[in-house]
Amino acid sequence: MLKDEFNLNSAARVEWEFAAPLPHSNAAPTRAMTYNDDNQIATFNGQGVTYDADGNLTSGPLTNDTLAAYTYDARNRLTNAAASVTPTTLLETVWL
Repeated sequence: MLKDEFNLNSAARVEWEFAAPLPHSNAAPTRAMTYNDDNQIATFNGQGVTYDADGNLTSGPLTNDTLAAYTYDARNRLTNAAASVTPTTLLETVWL
């Protein structure tokens, strides 16, 4: 869908023009990550990422620049992912 608007003055000349949608960049956001010897993310945008003894991600990236705390059950299944900044639970799974 394209929208063009323009205004003509009394001499039938275009005074201004507007076209939509406005052009924008579709470039992917930049992220800086480092990796450890086990090929796991060690830092994400300069912030540390942690893992438990079983190798499960316990604190790390969720979306964009949001970090989250992850919890797992005894079978190493993800049970909860909550943003570190707020106590809101973003994912909660109950395994039977």
